[in-house]
Amino acid sequence: MKRNFGVLVTVLLVLTALGACSDAPTDYSAKAAQEILEADQEFAWLAERSSVTHAFNTYRAEGAVLLPNGGGPLRGEALEAALETMDYNLEWAPEEAWGAASGDFGVSWGYWTLRAIDPEGNPVVRHGKYSTVWKKNAEGEWRWVMDMGNDGPLPEAR
Repeated sequence: MKRNFGVLVTVLLVLTALGACSDAPTDYSAKAAQEILEADQEFAWLAERSSVTHAFNTYRAEGAVLLPNGGGPLRGEALEAALETMDYNLEWAPEEAWGAASGDFGVSWGYWTLRAIDPEGNPVVRHGKYSTVWKKNAEGEWRWVMDMGNDGPLPEAR
């Protein structure tokens, strides 16, 4: 009986070792989703504490594309120019995020509120939804590669 037990333990140890060495892919999507939520929250925090321009530049990936509400895609010099003119307060909060099984790509979405002063000096408040596509860079930092938003709904309709 002791000999059979020893054989059983040996077989279990070999099977466990083989399982640990398998080429089965690891699904990192839940971890990536949590990291993306945290990156989006930090991105929003920086925009509130510093400026929208600074936050967007800090979290921007190489080759990023901005898809503004009602406008065409902005990248390169057009994106640089657009980021320099963001002289308004923009607050947002992510609602959900999804990560790729690879753990280095994903998307988040949420709601935003923009507060500005129009050319006549009147306060302007707008609300909307956004979606941000994220990619992990070589340093392991999450950076936005595409950001898009649109108007509505009003906060009470959420």
